[in-house]
Amino acid sequence: MGYTRITEKRQLEVERLRVQGYTIREIAELLAKPVDEGGLRNPETGEPFSKSTIGNDVQEIAARWSEMLDASILENRGREVRELRLARQMAWRRGDLTEIRLSVAQEAKLLGTETPVQQVVTGQMFSMRTARELTDDELLAIAAGGELPPESPGDQVERGGEDDLTGGGSEGGLAA
Repeated sequence: MGYTRITEKRQLEVERLRVQGYTIREIAELLAKPVDEGGLRNPETGEPFSKSTIGNDVQEIAARWSEMLDASILENRGREVRELRLARQMAWRRGDLTEIRLSVAQEAKLLGTETPVQQVVTGQMFSMRTARELTDDELLAIAAGGELPPESPGDQVERGGEDDLTGGGSEGGLAA
């Protein structure tokens, strides 16, 4: 039996056992059994295959699986692009601009060529005063979407002072 044939037979068995969840050590032990007990030994030497040989097989098998997965993903993506283009072609014939726009957007998303969405965060800057320090009128103004009057110099907060953001000054436990 030639080297390639031996390797193919061993790798098929390693792959079968790996799929069943066996570790490299366990696979090496199973293959090291006598042939009449289900083992698989090197037919040229009669010796069991080493753990490093089994480990190399597992790496090669994993690389093959990865290539197959990559090819499958590319194949599916290609099929989806062809379907979208066919749907867009039919939408052009019907004059369905909504469907055309949708298929263009879906294709861009599928291919990863869509324009990044810019997200803008807006908000209102509030005084550093805590809610406990606001008057009822100020709280109602905020709730109604209004703005607070500008801070007076006495409203400014100093780090570690009684008005710090921990909600209780140095007595509150988290003083700066």
